[in-house]
This record gives sequence, structure tokens and C-alpha cells, in this order.
Amino acid sequence: MFFITFCPCITYVVLFEKSQEQIRKEKINKKLNETTYQEYCDRNNFKLDCCVICTGEFNTNDKVIELPCNTKHCYHSDCIRTWVSKKSSCPLCRINLISSMHENNTNNNNN
Repeated sequence: MFFITFCPCITYVVLFEKSQEQIRKEKINKKLNETTYQEYCDRNNFKLDCCVICTGEFNTNDKVIELPCNTKHCYHSDCIRTWVSKKSSCPLCRINLISSMHENNTNNNNN
């Protein structure tokens, strides 16, 4: 996206902020771990009906990603990766994934 402006300083600040946000989203995307839907169900002792992003049903061998929400929200891998490239929150509970992943890393390092 290009901005037309008469002040180069403002353009730099806007582009810099945009790039910093994009870098944070890319970091989140790299930290998302894929598993199969069956493994997710076995680990959490319950099944989900569908991915709330695409509303498609989960199949046993689908690649899914469980977010670090307290309620362990799960989505198709492709769906959540696309979502995270645009927003940095869980589609259901709106938890900030940047903060949540940072807290998880801090807690894991302290143990």
C-alpha cells in the first residue's frame, strides 16, 4: 500500500508501524504448531463440529492448530494462518495472541 504525502517523516512512521505489526504477525504464524484433528481430539478428550472460520467440518487427518487460549480453540491450519496474517487475535475469544504467546514463553522458561 502506498501513501501520498508531502512529509517524508510521516510516511516513514506509517510504513514503519505497519511493518512492525506485520513482523509480529509473522512471528505468531511461525510459532503455531500443527497437529492432526485426531491428535487434538485425543489430547483434549472432546471433538469439535467445525472450524468457525470456514465453517467446514473437521476430518480425522485434517491439519489443525490449537491456539494458546485458555479454552484451547482449534482451527484448520490454513484458515488460522490466513486469519493471523490479518489479525493478531483468536477469532472466538479475541485473546491477543502476541501477549498470550509471550506469557506462555515466559512461563515455560521459568519452569
